[in-house]
Amino acid sequence: MRTLLVVLVVSASLISGCAPGTPRWRAFQGTQTFVNQSDAKQVVELHPPVLVRLESWLGAGSLASKPAGAYTLSTAQGISHGNYVLDKSAGFISFTPEHSGVKEWSYSVQSDGSLRDAGGAIWTARP
Repeated sequence: MRTLLVVLVVSASLISGCAPGTPRWRAFQGTQTFVNQSDAKQVVELHPPVLVRLESWLGAGSLASKPAGAYTLSTAQGISHGNYVLDKSAGFISFTPEHSGVKEWSYSVQSDGSLRDAGGAIWTARP
């Protein structure tokens, strides 16, 4: 059973990069890193759970309607962690910090796969 799962994961990962119509939004193919174009010291990493990555690779849409994962945000003030939820239909990502008392925030997903924060700054994916 483990061998079958490994074969499915490897096959799906090879195929996913070549599939026609693959969306430019790649957050569920692995960890994605986005850099604030106004301040390159601000970086957010999105870490999707394995189940959501497998669902994306296999093309299944029923396992998670709003994929969620963990994030790490690095700024001049330090590093923070928490969880995020991607709402593809609304086109935004909501972030919930792990520390209580810290405000939640969201970024809108742009058509080119970049993110726009509430202040208008663009965050682009680092290859």
